[in-house]
Amino acid sequence: MLISFLGAGDVRTFGEPTAGFATANQTFALPDGAQLAITTAVMADRTGRTYGNDPIVPHVVTEDPLAAAVEWLAGSQA
Repeated sequence: MLISFLGAGDVRTFGEPTAGFATANQTFALPDGAQLAITTAVMADRTGRTYGNDPIVPHVVTEDPLAAAVEWLAGSQA
């Protein structure tokens, strides 16, 4: 969901870096019964920037994202 907002105007993110799993994987059966998972796609934001398995770092890194967001919203209303 985060990636769908990235690249849009007036977007600010708060919190901690993501786990970095922005790929789509597909499983293929092998002849011996084993399965092989292969990354078949990566997610992209509205600007076309792609995100793979690297964490996405928020604009404001904080352990209290709600307080940081409320503070930012209160300041942007002035």
